Amino acid sequence: MNLKISAALFALAILPLSATAQTKAETKLYQKTVSKPSVASFDKFLKKYPSSVYAAEIQARKDTLLIISPYSLEDAVQIMSAQMPDYRVKAQAWRSEGIDRVSGIGFNDAGCRYMLLEKDKNGWNVVSQYDVEDDDVKSGGSFDFVDSTYVIRIAGREYVRFNRLITYAGGDSLEYAAHLFCPKEEFNSRSLSFVGRKLADGSAEGRIDDGLESGMDTPPMIFLRSELQKVEGLHELPTGTILTDESIRWWIEKNPDALTTAKSIRFGQIPEESSLALTYESQKKESCAKFRAAMFDIRDYTVVVAYDRSSGKYLLAWAEPECKDHKNGRLLNNIYFEDGSTLVLFYYHGKKTFKYRLNLSSKSLRR
Repeated sequence: MNLKISAALFALAILPLSATAQTKAETKLYQKTVSKPSVASFDKFLKKYPSSVYAAEIQARKDTLLIISPYSLEDAVQIMSAQMPDYRVKAQAWRSEGIDRVSGIGFNDAGCRYMLLEKDKNGWNVVSQYDVEDDDVKSGGSFDFVDSTYVIRIAGREYVRFNRLITYAGGDSLEYAAHLFCPKEEFNSRSLSFVGRKLADGSAEGRIDDGLESGMDTPPMIFLRSELQKVEGLHELPTGTILTDESIRWWIEKNPDALTTAKSIRFGQIPEESSLALTYESQKKESCAKFRAAMFDIRDYTVVVAYDRSSGKYLLAWAEPECKDHKNGRLLNNIYFEDGSTLVLFYYHGKKTFKYRLNLSSKSLRR
C-alpha cells in the first residue's frame, strides 16, 4: 500500500477521538469537583458534561458519597457505646442519602435499647431511641450477640439486622433469635426465634417459634425465617417430634418426684399428631377393660403411653430418662396390668428387681 494513502487513512481514523477529547473547561471543572466532593457538585458536572470521559468516575464517586459508610463495625460499636455506656452494644454504620448513620442495640439487666445516630458538622446526634423490657434477660437467661450485623432494605424500608443466642438455666435450652429493626420508625422491629436444646456435637435441634408473631407472610418475616433456616447447626424438627418433646417436658415438670417420693402422678394429654401417639400405635400393647398401654423409648426417654378407651384420648402416664447402661442402671424393662386399671412397672437395677404400681384411673402410685 502507498505510504501516503496509509497516512491519510490513519489521520481519518483518529478524527473521531480528537473530536470527543475533553476540553480545558471540562478538565478544570473535573479537578474542581473532585477537590471539593459533594452530591451537588457531582450533579452539576454530570449535567454539564453527560458524555465526558470523566462521567463514569464522577458517577461512582457520587454513589460512594451517597451510600458507602467510611466507618467500620468497630467504629460503629465505639460510637454507639459512647451513647450507651451501661449496655452491651451491637452496632452498624451505614450511609443513606449522603448522611452518615449508626444504628445500634444495647442490652443490660433491664432489657434492650434501640438507638439511631446521625452525623452533622457538630458530631453525632441521637435521632431516635426507645427502650423495651426484655423478659429473657430479666428471667436469668444469658446471651451473646452472634454473626455479623448489617443494613438491608426490605419492601422499601431500611432495617438493621442482627442475631443473638440466649442460653437458659442449665445450659441445655437455647434460643437463637434473629432480629430486624427499622431505626427510622420507632417500635418497627421484627424478630423470629429458633428454640430448642443443645446437642453433644455443639449443634441444636428445635423449632422456629412463630406462634406469637402476626403477619408471618410479610416480607420481613419471610426474610427472617429464610435466614434462620440457613444457619448451620440449627436443625428444625418435624411437628410431631416437637409435640413429643413438649409433652415429655411438661410431664417431667409436673412430676418432679416421680422417681423418688411421689404418691400420685399427673398425666398429660397427647396430641394425635405427636410422634408419641404415632409410635404408640406400632407398639405391643397391654390391655385391660378401660385402658391399653405401651412402653417404648423415644427422644432419650422411656415412656408409658396409655389409651383411654372411653374418651379416645392418648395419655402420657410415665416418663423417665432412658437407661443407657442395662447392666448397672435403673431399667424399666416391662409393664403389665395387675387388675382392671393398675399397671405394674417392672424394673431391673443391677441384679435386683422392683415394681411400681400405677393406677391409671386414680393416678395413684405405690412403690
